[in-house]
Amino acid sequence: WGIRFADVLQRFGQEHPGVRVNLSRHSYRGLREGLYDGSIDLAIGFAMDLEGREGLICQTVESLDTYLVIPADHPKAEQTGLTLADFRDETFLTVAAEESELVADLLPNSCREAGFSPRMLVAPNFSTLTLWLEAGFGIFGLNDQHVLYHNPRLKFLLIPEFLPRDMVLAWRRDNNSQAVRLFREETARSFREREGHESDSGMD
Repeated sequence: WGIRFADVLQRFGQEHPGVRVNLSRHSYRGLREGLYDGSIDLAIGFAMDLEGREGLICQTVESLDTYLVIPADHPKAEQTGLTLADFRDETFLTVAAEESELVADLLPNSCREAGFSPRMLVAPNFSTLTLWLEAGFGIFGLNDQHVLYHNPRLKFLLIPEFLPRDMVLAWRRDNNSQAVRLFREETARSFREREGHESDSGMD
């Protein structure tokens, strides 16, 4: 989300110079806990992990393709027309259920639907998982806004089993901060304008 969100932060800072924005990175669990204890006003994350949780409101901002991430020197890295079943002999990474029960089950369920039982390696949190992914301990699904997308040691593959995932802004229902409201509005406006620009640039 670095490039997309940088535009939001820049414009918000220009229009509201008196509002200080503190950025931080968290695990799935840490993000939810921060929202609930008030240490985080607004969170950006997967709809599947945040929507439907008591006391939270979510606003969808965009949908991102999900890629299967494998080592760049993998024998199948340059092949086309691949499916999840082509990687049945690989080790798949996931996070512990304590981190996110929905994310923990997502990849194992996708593999079973593709006709095989995957060999899984469970990381305690998402930070550890991405470290293992870089180290070649296994493979996992990420979108192209993740910082690892630019890692030359990794290859991002589109496969038919991986569907786009919605990203949301989430905040606590009882958070009535005017600054939070302004930031939500600016984020929604920026992403609407980006979508309109991308649509226009795709027209003949």
